[in-house]
Amino acid sequence: MEIMSDTDFAALLNIPDIKVTKTVIDSNGDFLIHAESTKNGTSCHGCGKEADKPYGYDRIRKIRHLPLSGRKCFIIIRFPRCLCDDCNKTTTQNVPWCRRNSAHTVDFEKHILLSLMNGTIEDVVMKQDIGYDAVEGIIERHIEGEVDWNSMKELGIIGIDEISLKKGHRDFVVIVTARIGDETRILAVLENKEKETVKRFFLSIPKRLRKTVRFVCSDMYDGFVNAAKEVFSKRVRIVIDRFHVAMLYRGNFEGIRKTEMKRLKKELMDCEYEKLKNVMWILRKKVTDLTPEETEVLKILFKHSPLLEMAYDLGIEDFSLHLERLKNENLDAIIHWGNDIEGAKILNQMRAMGMQQPYFACDRCLSDKFIQIAGENAEGVICTSPWNPNRKSIRLTKFRKAFNTRFGEEPETFAAHAYDGMNMLIWAVQVAGLNRAKIRDILAYRVKPWEGVTGDITLSSVLDDVGDGTREQLLVAVDQDLVGGVDLDGRRVVGSPGPHVGGPFAREIAQVYRGLGKPGCLRSR
Repeated sequence: MEIMSDTDFAALLNIPDIKVTKTVIDSNGDFLIHAESTKNGTSCHGCGKEADKPYGYDRIRKIRHLPLSGRKCFIIIRFPRCLCDDCNKTTTQNVPWCRRNSAHTVDFEKHILLSLMNGTIEDVVMKQDIGYDAVEGIIERHIEGEVDWNSMKELGIIGIDEISLKKGHRDFVVIVTARIGDETRILAVLENKEKETVKRFFLSIPKRLRKTVRFVCSDMYDGFVNAAKEVFSKRVRIVIDRFHVAMLYRGNFEGIRKTEMKRLKKELMDCEYEKLKNVMWILRKKVTDLTPEETEVLKILFKHSPLLEMAYDLGIEDFSLHLERLKNENLDAIIHWGNDIEGAKILNQMRAMGMQQPYFACDRCLSDKFIQIAGENAEGVICTSPWNPNRKSIRLTKFRKAFNTRFGEEPETFAAHAYDGMNMLIWAVQVAGLNRAKIRDILAYRVKPWEGVTGDITLSSVLDDVGDGTREQLLVAVDQDLVGGVDLDGRRVVGSPGPHVGGPFAREIAQVYRGLGKPGCLRSR
């Protein structure tokens, strides 16, 4: 099937000195772009002089280029051969956009190297549908290549990442990149991850460019970090890239996945287990990027493994997989013990699904962000709070004013408790000196409660905050229109900046709250 004009495809390719003669889509759905070179002559491989006398053509080459519209793209071309008048040797034309005898364009090879950043060869092989040996060949061709420093005015951000050449082996190469404007450029591929190798490359950067480096983004390998510190000193900030941080906190999830999949392989019939094909890759995707088929696979998986559903932490934008299961359980109430943004999104999705159960949350949801995202759905939400941020206290008023002056926002729970905790620790050190045992004892056996910004704090002998019966423990019910006060099991509902609380609506919530039994429990009817 022939498509588009040849001129349009020539512009899309962004390859110099070629003319597109025909473009078709083959039976595999790949673009086959037939082209011919418009360049005259080439450098003789024998004497190095210019050879410009035509001498036939080389074999037909099929060269893979960058994908177009999600399809593989291949350039079909025969490069001309040229005869040298000086040494009488023939040479196939060399072009800047493709290495001699390579099956890939230079741009495609750079694309593969960039794909390896924060990934593995196995990932790239699967996603790009390219052979393992081909990826290794691309890496080897770029090892310790020359860098055109003259084409760069500044570097700004340097990235450095290791790549394992063989699965299960400890053979590594290192890819060094630079973020220049909106473009990520590959500077070099280093032959190993040794500190001296990395340091030698950093020192090879001209001084004028070294002075422009502001950040070095690396994984947590000491060799990379120390090499950067020794060459760039303290003026450059070392940043740990988020991929490797995510690898650490997702490590437990991967362990759970492997254990559960082994269990399911033993317990499920072959036909049922076959439905879980490719689940490892599906679990790594964002919920918003899942296809309907992949969503169905996850539903089947979570049906057989509630443990994996509990550990699945990619649903930051879409919690429908979890909420559908909760909806089917016909629960009396939903309790969210997490952050405000996720809490608001969960609430909105609940209401959109017709789930009208009372919604309880912790003090993290007592924020403007929660109200802004949840909108009208925030009406009637009940949040716990271990302290009253609006109580009448000179100490609290001073703290809130100082915090707002410095950070431009109201202090939340963590800020207030951290302030109290640090002040208690400083006081204990001043009284007991730098003796850990004495510091601990003087805090544990303090006679009077500590007068903090969160209220009076009384510690037990194991340093638990036990309170003295006078410290306020609050439940806050959000009411967009009314102002007032109501008791929830003897606990006062108070106002906070922004949407008000209390009033008749809060009384109705209080009645619902009392009817739920023990707070904090989800009971199925």
